[in-house]
Amino acid sequence: MATVYLSGSFIPHAEARLSIDDRAALFADGVYEVIRCQNGKPFALARHAGRLRESLRGTDIAQPAGFFEGLPALIGALLEKNGLQDAKIYLQISRGAAPRNHVYPAAMAPSVLLTADPIAPYNAAAPVKTLSAITAEDTRWARCCWKTLMLLPNALARTAADRAGCGEALFVRAEPGPLRVTEGSATNAWAVIGGVLRTHPATPWILPGITRQTLLEEAAAAGIALEERAFTPEELAAASECFVSGTITGVAAITAVDGKPIGSGQTGPVTQALYGRLAARVARECA
Repeated sequence: MATVYLSGSFIPHAEARLSIDDRAALFADGVYEVIRCQNGKPFALARHAGRLRESLRGTDIAQPAGFFEGLPALIGALLEKNGLQDAKIYLQISRGAAPRNHVYPAAMAPSVLLTADPIAPYNAAAPVKTLSAITAEDTRWARCCWKTLMLLPNALARTAADRAGCGEALFVRAEPGPLRVTEGSATNAWAVIGGVLRTHPATPWILPGITRQTLLEEAAAAGIALEERAFTPEELAAASECFVSGTITGVAAITAVDGKPIGSGQTGPVTQALYGRLAARVARECA
């Protein structure tokens, strides 16, 4: 039986309970992270912890005492108790439990949840995963840079994609500024346009993905022409390549959007190169 960590204790998954007054359930009042572990080691843990701190700061949720100092050991213990080496760690911190009221108490004890599930390690020799996608109106709030539990727009978009036989939905936002692709429902979005790799800049309208940051570094190291500049749906339709990235997704080629092929309809050379470089980076840092 799987073991989880819940607010100070390791317990069987089937026995884990949050209070019905927990604000995670009542208001989606919390933040989360998803961390990839390979060979028993978390990849880019310092960056995940930094983003989690920023999400807590932005949402005015207190940092659990000693949590960040003990996080590496906590993840290690969770992996050991579940007998896992290659895993995805889901980490959630909510504001905690209090009688339902829009105004939350000044001092609350956050609820902390960690789960571990098996995942296949990156394999540079394996084919790049290919997906088709739809576009969807980006109706999310103006602080997508904080990784909060408020994922209903994401879930609606991803479900619409699934029902259309696609693997991802690419958000399109009109305001503020011109019509543009922001990111995927659970990924960051990239396109090769006119020989230049482009992705939306790290503004509050997108999540600053940990894999996104890694790929920016790897693209620069590989000498790939790169711009952090948004692209329009029309530019995407004319792109030679498109792919999405994320902690669990890694790098996945988008070969068609809204039923129309992107480029050749196959994985492109830039996508292939960055897929290999990401796999090598994770293998190196988690050796």
